[in-house]
Amino acid sequence: MKQIIKNLLLLLLCSFGVQTLCYAQEELNCFAIIAGRNTTADGSVLFAHNEDDGGEQMLNVYISPKGLKLVSDKSVPATEKRRSNKFLWFEFPRMEVADAALTEHGLAIASNGCSSREDKEDISEGGILYELRLLAAQYALSARDAVKIMGAFVEKYGYRGSGRTYSVADTKEGWIFSVVKGRHWAAARIPDDKVMALPNNYILDKVDPADTLNYYACADLVSYAQQRGWYNPERDGRFSFKRAYCNPASYNNPRNYLRQRAVMELLGGKSLAANPDSLELFFTPAHKLTVQDMIDALSLHEHANADKSHKELSLVCNDNTILPIVFQLRSNLTVQIGAVAWVACGKACVEAFLPWYAGMTQVPEGYGRHTTPSEAYSLHFKDVTEMQKNYPAHFYWNFTERWRSIANDYPANAPGAIEKRNNFQQILFKRQQGFEKRMMQMLGGAGGLQSLTKELNSYTARAYRDYMAIID
Repeated sequence: MKQIIKNLLLLLLCSFGVQTLCYAQEELNCFAIIAGRNTTADGSVLFAHNEDDGGEQMLNVYISPKGLKLVSDKSVPATEKRRSNKFLWFEFPRMEVADAALTEHGLAIASNGCSSREDKEDISEGGILYELRLLAAQYALSARDAVKIMGAFVEKYGYRGSGRTYSVADTKEGWIFSVVKGRHWAAARIPDDKVMALPNNYILDKVDPADTLNYYACADLVSYAQQRGWYNPERDGRFSFKRAYCNPASYNNPRNYLRQRAVMELLGGKSLAANPDSLELFFTPAHKLTVQDMIDALSLHEHANADKSHKELSLVCNDNTILPIVFQLRSNLTVQIGAVAWVACGKACVEAFLPWYAGMTQVPEGYGRHTTPSEAYSLHFKDVTEMQKNYPAHFYWNFTERWRSIANDYPANAPGAIEKRNNFQQILFKRQQGFEKRMMQMLGGAGGLQSLTKELNSYTARAYRDYMAIID
């Protein structure tokens, strides 16, 4: 009975957007979608993610240059020693698991909290958590490479959080990397002709380490589950990662499987049962997907009634959404242009998604709390209260203030904001075709890469200026 009451209270708290940190595994908000390259209209791998966290949040954007080892307090496994990559770093001060990244190799990474049933600690040197995705961004050459690197770090140091699923994708394929407190993990590749929708619980089911094209896992994944009594072959039949390792309260929480079902129905075009056991890991979309389809999924609400508040409408987009992002990862263009992060500051349902290209070398002024990525990393957990008061000129407050104004009367204010966003989004999509064609021509001409990066840098700044002029 106590557990039932706890679950009901948890559901109520999540529904009303209580301001707690996302790394408290009970917060059931973050969401991810990965679409294989054969499911998309332009042949890209599409990776969409809503980062959801309560409290005062502040998005900073830095470019960690090639050769800079941002994370230096963890040694890299000998087989993975490489010069560090350049990458776009989307950073949230004090947060252990909220950051996202896009690298010079077209690798994108973000994560969802997943509560595990593990109650024993097995870590070395304090374990690993915050550093994990940044280490992958620094050293990985591909999504597959990132999975291997993260697995090596987890096995070496032990994961100190309850559990998490990292979504990683590049211009050719997408992966999910599910990690459990301690040293256990498993990873699966998203098939090229399928789509994955990930809420805040483990959804990875089958794991076949012998099929190294599609799966990786720690060596004792199954035997450890048997040892703990979480898996019995005679009782359970085929091994299921989610059944063995997921916290049952998280797995069976409607907040999770209803969001997963909603996105699968939206993109798949089929009605599905409201049951976590009936939801497949991968699904086939009803049509070839676009960036706009991903935006629509991240903006998804449970109801469309005009008399509902944003809180009551919440499903995938919710009151704690702080970074909606769609990575468009294309292999038919040079990676500097082909890999782009479409970023919305604040709520996916009312804000336009603006482009950040992998080839950028400079962030517009006012988009970072500190001067350099090294400084940002060293001070990530410092000076993290009253951030709006301490950094009043930062660009992100434009969007938080705008959201406060909209949220005062969402039914009355949201339609106008959405119309402006939709109109500007189409302008950006139309601009994109001509801009990228011109950039490819520029890359092959005089000035080459130097001219290209200058144009990419100014393009993002221009997009934000144009958007602010429309919404002000």
